[in-house]
Formats: sequence, structure tokens, C-alpha cells
Amino acid sequence: MKEKNSKVFLVITVVLIAVICVLSVCLITVISSKSDNGTAYDSENYVEFNVGGDIAVPTPYCELHFPAEYSENLKVAEDKDGKIHKFIFIAQFENRASELFTISFGDYEQEKIGEIQAIGGGVPVSVVWSETDVKDELTVNSLNVYYAMQESVNYLIERLGSEPNFIPAA
Repeated sequence: MKEKNSKVFLVITVVLIAVICVLSVCLITVISSKSDNGTAYDSENYVEFNVGGDIAVPTPYCELHFPAEYSENLKVAEDKDGKIHKFIFIAQFENRASELFTISFGDYEQEKIGEIQAIGGGVPVSVVWSETDVKDELTVNSLNVYYAMQESVNYLIERLGSEPNFIPAA
């Protein structure tokens, strides 16, 4: 009888170890696939933009312009929460999406860049810098393009300044 109980115990132990191993492999696979792809963005929230002399991203207030040379690597996601309307500029390299910065209408979140005059008064406009650290995740060439894209916020702000209903921050 004792031999039968030890065989049952052995079988149960082996089955439990096998189940734990399978679950561990599944968990590792899920975790590694999320880290390889970077930040996940719902493609339904991506904004369609026109590429001509530059990239023109439509907003309810004006167009945001970005250098056309980055059109292959740029995605723009839109997020609206009440009166705050955000346009998240995202660099996409090697199957990894990394936020560059966000232009926010309706709230001063980090760096105030001005106001858009709209019906009902001025709408605050700000830029929110990404906290993403991509140094260890991109090749040297992709990292250089990422930084150049991030610096292109200056081009966007300069073009925004030419909008007749935009008042730059002092």
C-alpha cells in the first residue's frame, strides 16, 4: 500500500512540475513580447496625416506640421479627455513604438507654448516631453533619427507660430 501511495505522490509531483514549467514559459513569452514592441498604441487612435512639403496633422484648432523626411517613422495618436485634446507623436523603429512628445490643447501640462484663439476664448497649448528611454533599445542609426525627430518639435512650434490664431507664450 505504501508503494502505491508513493507512486501516486510521484505522478502528482511530476504533473505539477510540468504545469508550472508550461505556465512559466507562457509568462516569459508574454512579458518578452510586450517589452520588444515598446509602448502599445491602439491603431484606431492614429491620426491620418497628409505628406506634402511637410507632414500636416489635422487638429480641431489648426494643423500641426512636422518634417516630411520622417513620414516613414512617424505615427500620431489622438487622445481626448473632456476639454483636453492630445496629439501624441510617436517614432516607430524596428517594430518598436516610442513616444517623442505630446502636443496638448486645453491644459498646460509641462511646457506652455502658447494659446490658440477659438470660439469661447483662448485654448492653452503645451508640449509634454516623453520620459521614454530608448538608448539601449535602438540601433545607433535609429537612435540618431529618434533624437532628430524629437528635436523637430522646434519646427512644429515655429510653424504653429505662423498660424493667425496662435499667440506664443511670453
